[in-house]
Amino acid sequence: MSKDQVIKILGGVNGISTPPTILREILNLINDQEVSNKDLSNIILKDPSITERLLRIANSSYYGVSRDVTSVNQAILVIGLKAVKYFILSITVFNQVMAKKDKSKLDQKHLWTHFLEVAVTSRKIAEHINYELPEEAYIAGLLHDIGVILLESNFPDEYRKVIEYAKRGEELCQAEKKVFGLDHQEVAAFVTEKWNMPNKLREPMSRHHVYADSDLKDLVVLSKIVGLADSMAQVPFEEMNNLYSAEKRLISLNMLSEALSIESKTLIEIHMKLTSEVVSSATAMELDMGDAIEILTQSNMRLFNIYLELASLFKERQELSRQMLVEERTEGTLESLKISLATLSHYLNNAVMNIQGKCDILKMFYDKKDLNSVVKTLPASLISMQKSSQKILLMLDELSTISSLENLNFFGHSKAIDIENDLKAKLAEKFDSVEAG
Repeated sequence: MSKDQVIKILGGVNGISTPPTILREILNLINDQEVSNKDLSNIILKDPSITERLLRIANSSYYGVSRDVTSVNQAILVIGLKAVKYFILSITVFNQVMAKKDKSKLDQKHLWTHFLEVAVTSRKIAEHINYELPEEAYIAGLLHDIGVILLESNFPDEYRKVIEYAKRGEELCQAEKKVFGLDHQEVAAFVTEKWNMPNKLREPMSRHHVYADSDLKDLVVLSKIVGLADSMAQVPFEEMNNLYSAEKRLISLNMLSEALSIESKTLIEIHMKLTSEVVSSATAMELDMGDAIEILTQSNMRLFNIYLELASLFKERQELSRQMLVEERTEGTLESLKISLATLSHYLNNAVMNIQGKCDILKMFYDKKDLNSVVKTLPASLISMQKSSQKILLMLDELSTISSLENLNFFGHSKAIDIENDLKAKLAEKFDSVEAG
């Protein structure tokens, strides 16, 4: 399937890019900085199911209110205006895309467990680093893989191929690009732009996988938070529970925890409270997680402790690899230096032998009292010896440039091999012609 076909289908054939009226109204309110509690309350009251969910969230143990919250206005006051806007956005978006869940071939409970883990962990990380709106991080975490849902719900058979690739060790985004020509991050960026979703939420949906320094470039804090939470959570598909996936996620965990200045001790503390918070969130959102929560409770802590141990070993391996690289480079440098010196020695020897030869010829004529031959050969001999002397000075100057290991090329023997050509070029520049050898 081509990238253009995927974009065409997601762009409108199935109505994905045309949200229902209430979602459009909510998006407009979220993008409006002057919106009031009353404005938002009026929108929420248009949908009884959203109203009920919001009240459940406001009355959940997380907010710890001393009395029952019985109105939408009270719920907005308890949760906060911005947080409510994002909560309602997440509910309406998921109602939209999950309408096709019957076509899905994925384990929905396992997938939702992943979403909630990332959401809860994102909020905890945000609280730890004093991010201005932790609930915003929660919603960004909850929606981070919306591109996966859009791809899988619209192309379930093709997405099974993606999971098969991931099972064999392919990174998820790479596997998606192999099948669709684009990954779930690109899908999220495309669709949420058409929805006019706030940029602050679009960014972590379209950039939360970090495996190299280039992935960190210009990455906003919220994307770093969600990316770290994603690397700490259970993988979205059971098939990705393999060593290949673990190592890639460890790379992400190490890079992002360092970027956010979060120590392993803090990550452990966050993870210890994860299961109960996921259960609370699932209850508030009226999600039947069933066996997924039981699996999460039984395995999460054990897996995460192993994960952190692997992270430590991974860092040690990185340091060892760095030391080995330094040693290999030093060894390669010394070998290159030896070859360079041998090349210079060859040129020096030729120059000295030329001077010695000319001197021997002149001495021979002189010893035989053949002054005519001395006079006849002297000018050419002097010119030749002068050139050889200049060559020697050039060789000595070149020798000084490679006397430091830091000035040599680390890539194989390229500089050592090319030094002869370099010398010939310099000699050609100094003299009209240079005889080979």
